[in-house]
This record gives sequence, C-alpha cells and structure tokens, in this order.
Amino acid sequence: GNGRVGRALVHPILRRVAHGVIVPASHALLARREAYFAGLVTYRDGHLNDWVCEFADAVTVAAQAATGVTSGLTRLSRSWQDEINTHRDGTTRAILEGLPTNPVVTIASARALRDVSQPAALAAVARLVEVGVLRPTAVQTSGKAHVWVAGGVIDVLASVERSIGRRQEPSAD
Repeated sequence: GNGRVGRALVHPILRRVAHGVIVPASHALLARREAYFAGLVTYRDGHLNDWVCEFADAVTVAAQAATGVTSGLTRLSRSWQDEINTHRDGTTRAILEGLPTNPVVTIASARALRDVSQPAALAAVARLVEVGVLRPTAVQTSGKAHVWVAGGVIDVLASVERSIGRRQEPSAD
C-alpha cells in the first residue's frame, strides 16, 4: 500500500496499545529511510521476518525517544513548580500545568484555562515571562494578539530528533 498511509495508521494503533503515549514510529522509519525501503522490498519478495525486524527496531527506537520526552517533560514541569510558587495564583499554576501539552500561549488561551479576566491572564503570562518559562515570539494571531512559547518544552521535543536521528532524504541515485 501507500507508505504514507501505512505510517499514518501506525500511530493510532500504537497509541491504543501504548495507552495514549505517542510513539514517533514514522519519524524513526524515515530516519533510516534506506533500511525502511529495503525492508519493504524484502517484504514484497516474501521475507516477512526481515520486515518485521526492521519495523520492530524502528518502533523500539521511537518508544525510547518517547520515554525520554515524557521523562524530560515531567522533570521540566517539576522544576517549574519548584521554582515558581503558584500557591495563591491559580492562573499561573493552570498555565504551567498545561504547558507540556500546549506550549504555545495567548492571552485568550490563558483566560480560557481558568475563566479569568484579561488583566489576571496578562499578569500570569508576565510572571512566567519574567522567570523565563515563557518567551515572546514574533508571531501574532489574526487579531494582533501576542503569542508566547515555552522554550523548555520545545527543547525537550527537539530531543526526539537528536535521539532518533534526522529524516534521511532520498539519495540522488
């Protein structure tokens, strides 16, 4: 079948059996593109075991990367909670708790977390910018709203590429 469709189908299947964990199997397959294509050829030639081994190796590498991301995000979240006393500031705490899964913040998204006023959301975002959790971006939404990003989360997510490897481009042969 179509390789893109097959790689796309892998994710919901793995997520179902891995209890919601996202395993970047497609990335791992494409990081070893030549081996991936060779495995597909051997499969077409009737050598199912070779393909299963190649696929299992890629999923193992991807699962290890996903475990690293999960651990990294947990450590990052704990360090933020330790650094920033949010005991009396529910809006800041709500933003912090949401950053591992939603690392991009606008005032509207901050307001929606706790149904707070715009000044309360602005104060919470300003506090997170001040301590270095959020950083402003040059991006603005269509309504000219500012956008902030949790750089630490982006750094942890970038570790996937470091642990799995970059996607191999097709050879010019």
